[in-house]
Amino acid sequence: MTTVKGAVAYTDAVRRLPPFILERLADGGRDLSVLVLRFGALGDIFRTLPAVRLVRSALPHARVTWAVDRRWRIALEGHPDLDEILDLPRFRRDEPPTGPVAWVGFWRSELRRVRANLVLDFHGNLRSGVAGRLSSAPVRIGHDGHQQKEGNRFFTTHRVEAGPRRVSRVQRNLALLKALGIPCEPLPDAGLVLGHEPRRVLGW
Repeated sequence: MTTVKGAVAYTDAVRRLPPFILERLADGGRDLSVLVLRFGALGDIFRTLPAVRLVRSALPHARVTWAVDRRWRIALEGHPDLDEILDLPRFRRDEPPTGPVAWVGFWRSELRRVRANLVLDFHGNLRSGVAGRLSSAPVRIGHDGHQQKEGNRFFTTHRVEAGPRRVSRVQRNLALLKALGIPCEPLPDAGLVLGHEPRRVLGW
């Protein structure tokens, strides 16, 4: 096992980060485009926000884009730590884009438009794995072992060791940041301001 600044990093079977990523991390994220993958559900989006806020704090010059299920876009709109929200539709035969080929083509065009260098796959399933691969990002970080499912590990280039099974999702998300050498304390809140219409955000 390798370590980064004393933190658990990647499994032995996975190569180290390429030099150009390390250089951009050291330069506050300058010329770095980060794609966050967490499509839903609403509670898990909220649990992922502290990790993403830490990314923004450590990499102020990076461009941070979050790919989310279209119905949950409203939960992230206006968040100060995001440069862009990419709302991706789930595949449904009766909704556009119709047909699997058109759906994959739409996802590919949207994801590649981001020009991501680095993917943080907080979701860890088949769909997020495919999304990361379609983005063409050279570095795609996810979980190993029981923390991923549906073959997600076959789509990530760098995998963080699974660790204990009984761990909060917030802590599980922080493992991806520790592998990049990003400080995880103090842990921020989600940074959300619901304003006067919380029912719209929560879908009530």
